[in-house]
Amino acid sequence: MSDIDARYLKIPQGDVERVQGLYEGVMSFASHGLFFREGIIFGRGIASQATDNENDFFGVASDILKSRGWVRDITFKKNEVLVNGSIEAADNDCPTCHKMRGIISSLYESKLGKQLTCLEVQCESMGAKQCVFKIDTSGVEMLKYSGVATKIINNNAENKEG
Repeated sequence: MSDIDARYLKIPQGDVERVQGLYEGVMSFASHGLFFREGIIFGRGIASQATDNENDFFGVASDILKSRGWVRDITFKKNEVLVNGSIEAADNDCPTCHKMRGIISSLYESKLGKQLTCLEVQCESMGAKQCVFKIDTSGVEMLKYSGVATKIINNNAENKEG
């Protein structure tokens, strides 16, 4: 089925939260990898549509993400993506936008033609003004942020034990 003939499904944000909670309840943090991989699949579809307009790849991707309800607004920069109103954002003590991270990874990999790392370093779910994703093609820049992820995971483990 081509994307032109595709139908789109609108899912209420509350249902997105409940489904994510279901997977997390069964699989814990392992579910985050599944959500990320789902995002990669969604991102490939968006990238194939955005590639038709190579001069405005990220503009087209932004329009698609907004029109499909993934985000209220998104700004693509060279090594950073700013997201307002992610459909995955929900009150939580750790980043929740795993599908969005997969979508962003897939879009940048498609545009740049190489593998990269994408990490959510700020999340609306944790009270941030917006979600911030860092893009790194070298792997070196992510060393700065690896401590952020470790701290979040450790804090979650302590909160669940206590």
